[in-house]
Amino acid sequence: MDFLFFLVYKDKINAFRDGKNYVDISAAKNINGTEKKCDLDEDPFVQFFEYGTADGKQGYWSYDHMILQLEDVLDCLAAVFGSKYEVLFLFDHSCGHDRRRPDALNVFSMNVGFGGTAKHMHDSIIQNDDGYLGPFPRQLKVGDVQSFVFSEDDEGPLMGISIFVSEDKIREGWLNKPKGMKQILYERGFIDVKNLALYSKDGPKDSDGKVIDETFSLKLMINGLTDFVEEKTLLQHMGEAAGRNLGISIMIDRSPKGHPEVAGEGIEYTWACAKFYLRTVPVGKRKTTSASQRFHQSFQSDHPPNDRYRENEEVLPFPSWC
Repeated sequence: MDFLFFLVYKDKINAFRDGKNYVDISAAKNINGTEKKCDLDEDPFVQFFEYGTADGKQGYWSYDHMILQLEDVLDCLAAVFGSKYEVLFLFDHSCGHDRRRPDALNVFSMNVGFGGTAKHMHDSIIQNDDGYLGPFPRQLKVGDVQSFVFSEDDEGPLMGISIFVSEDKIREGWLNKPKGMKQILYERGFIDVKNLALYSKDGPKDSDGKVIDETFSLKLMINGLTDFVEEKTLLQHMGEAAGRNLGISIMIDRSPKGHPEVAGEGIEYTWACAKFYLRTVPVGKRKTTSASQRFHQSFQSDHPPNDRYRENEEVLPFPSWC
């Protein structure tokens, strides 16, 4: 996006934002202290961020910063273009971009059995036979909604216990508890009840603790389910919700892991420019205000200053892609 875009449409964009709230209220409160959208004074397409925890620094770039920038950019597009275009946002893999929803489908949030410290995960629709349902007798069919939490309408855990148990030792009941891996797979037809004892988190092991048959690994089977594989990140979920809220058709995708260059001339190339420039600044001057200002200027000028050098070294040429 041309840097003049925001300058030309700034008033129109801020008028469009007036009285609106961020979709991700939690992120807005964490960063801005309020969910209300304020006027944008600077171009949201380009962010300058002072990393670090020292005085005057802004901390560390997180999911909260990213989703707010995304919502600000969406406001710009909606204010100027309306629903004229479908928009694709491409992100690389980082801990902020890949952050999961609190109730995400995640095998690492599950136990083999029900209850315990497992998280409550959101429901899932059985979209197809392939990738969702197994070859053994099942309780679900295509189109059904599978709940990952036991309700009063359930028959209880596979080979499980009743809602109420009267024993000298109190045992945990299953009502309103998260279902375990074995239960989820049983309902989908991936469990052969004739070989029930063979199923475990990783599969049967030998005397040395080595897995001897991954066919019975509950974790591998769960990880292979289509809805788990295609589970959207928090950024995808909230970003697409923000787009729908504005009437914009958007898609948020991630570049393949290990290939940051696919993300384009964004953060990866910017990091490369930053690191190149840092090497031209004498070590003793790297933390000074003037060095920081000169670095910002290098991205705001078509002709970067030609006095970048290391002490006692020749001038280093700026790469053509910066």
